[in-house]
Amino acid sequence: MSSKIQFGDGFVDSDFVLMEVDDHILQCLQHDDEVAFKAEGREQAVLCTPDRTYSIKHADISNAFYLLSPNRDSPLEPMKFTKEETRIVVGNVKSYFELNQIPPKLEKLDRLLAQHTFKMGDDDSGTIDDEMESNNLHNITHSRDDSDEYARKKPKPASVCCGSTGSDLHHCIIALILTVTSCTFQASISMNELMESVQASEEEIKAHLAIRCVVKEGDTYQLLDEAFLFTAQDNLLNAIALQDWDKSNLPIDAIATHMHDEYNYPNNVSLAIVKSLADGHRTDDGFTVWVLSEKKVARVKASELLLQASNPHRQWNLRSFMETWEACVPEGFLVKKEYLKGLGIIITGAGDDIIRYFPASSLPRNPRERFQVLFRAQQVWQLSNIAPYLLDIVSPLQTQDSLILKYARTYEGPGGERLLNAK
Repeated sequence: MSSKIQFGDGFVDSDFVLMEVDDHILQCLQHDDEVAFKAEGREQAVLCTPDRTYSIKHADISNAFYLLSPNRDSPLEPMKFTKEETRIVVGNVKSYFELNQIPPKLEKLDRLLAQHTFKMGDDDSGTIDDEMESNNLHNITHSRDDSDEYARKKPKPASVCCGSTGSDLHHCIIALILTVTSCTFQASISMNELMESVQASEEEIKAHLAIRCVVKEGDTYQLLDEAFLFTAQDNLLNAIALQDWDKSNLPIDAIATHMHDEYNYPNNVSLAIVKSLADGHRTDDGFTVWVLSEKKVARVKASELLLQASNPHRQWNLRSFMETWEACVPEGFLVKKEYLKGLGIIITGAGDDIIRYFPASSLPRNPRERFQVLFRAQQVWQLSNIAPYLLDIVSPLQTQDSLILKYARTYEGPGGERLLNAK
C-alpha cells in the first residue's frame, strides 16, 4: 500500500539525535528510573542510571533517516500506511549517541570530600551544649539537627601506642597529647550536591563513600580529618583495652557512650571510627556484629609510624619498623608484611631493607597517570606488589590484566616471577 509523503512547513534539518541503548538503560526508561546526562564546564558528558555510568560518543549517520508524523488512525502501528493519508516529514536524523558503560569518574568526589572535613579543634567558637539526645547508634541517622559542634569541658590525652620490644629498639613512639575543645566543621555536602557534580551513578557514589572514613548526618557527608582520625582511632583502641571489651563483638552503644563522655565525640563520629577499625557482620536476626579487624588496625598503626618518620622520604629501617609496629598493635594481634601492600614500598639492596610510605590512596585515579607515578617511584615492579596499587581502579570493565597490558611492559624475571616496567 502506497501513501503520499511530503515535507511539512515545520521541517527542521537534523533536529533529532538517536540514542543507542542497552537493555539496562531501556529497562530504566521503561520503569521511570532516573537517567541523566552529567557534565560541568568542559567535562565530556556522561550518562548515568541509578547504578551505572556510560560514556557518550556522538557519531554521524551516513544514510538519511526521516521522521514522519504518526498515523492518526493507528498510532500504535507507525509503519501502517493508507492510500488516502498524507504523512508529513517532521524532521530527519543525521547523528546518534553511542553509549558504552565505563567505570565511574570519582576524582571529583574525592576533591569535594577533602573540602568538607570534620575534626576536633582548639577553637571553641560556635559551640553548643554537649548534651546529646541519644547515645543509641541504632538511631544514628536521626541525630539532632543542631549537632554541628560539641564543646569539650576538659582536655583529654590520646596516646598513639605503647610498649617496646627490647633495649635495641631505637625508634620510639611519641605520644600525641591532644587538647580538644570543640568539633570543627567545614560545611557538609549533601548527596544531591554530589549527584549534581560527580560523573557517577548514585550507587557508585555510595559505594565509594562506604570505603572512605566519612561522617553521615542525615543526607549529608563529611570526611574525617586524617590527623583527627588517627587520634580518634587510638582513643578507641585504648578504650577497648582498658574496658576489656570483646574484640569479636564490640559493644557499639557502650562505645558511643564512652567516646562521648570522655572525648565528646558525636555518635555518628564514633560509628565512623568503629567502621574504620572493624568489620561488620550481619546476623540472621538482622543485627550487625562489629569485629575488630587485625588487618585494619595493623594498617592504621603502620600508617602512623610511617608518617612519623623524621626524614623527608618517610622511610624506616625495615627491621626496626617491624619491631616497633608489633609493639603498637593490641595484644593478640599480629603484624604481617602482607598488610603493608598498597601502603608502603619495601626497598631491598646491599644494605638493610628499607620501607617507605607510599599509600595507594594518594595516587591519581586516572589509570595512565597512576602508572606514571608508580614507575617514577619504582622502575621495576613485581606483579604481586603492584596489584594492591590497582585495586581501587579495577572493575569488570577495566580489569587488572587490561590495565597492565595497556600501560606497562611485562617480562619474566630470573626467579620466574612476572615483572613490569614502563612502556
